[in-house]
Amino acid sequence: MEEHYNPEITPRDNQWMEFANCKNKIDIMFPDDYAHRSEIERAKLICRACVVINECKEYSLKMDEIHGIWGGMTPADRRRYRKQQQYNINLSVGKQ
Repeated sequence: MEEHYNPEITPRDNQWMEFANCKNKIDIMFPDDYAHRSEIERAKLICRACVVINECKEYSLKMDEIHGIWGGMTPADRRRYRKQQQYNINLSVGKQ
């Protein structure tokens, strides 16, 4: 019987990785720094169809991953996301 991911019953540790579409696709998900845009889009396409994309994104941000495509985000995407989050926090407390 095939196991399916259910965030309600699957523990919130790294077991979600077992359900990732990219499992065993390290070469695709960790393109080199000079990868062609089409290679990056191929990896992001795998993420978009993944049932654990949110857990993956959350993990990559929490672990401060600097390599690879995680949760549909490149390292540059993650840097921009963090910067935007910090900007939003500063706005909410009146700093700019």
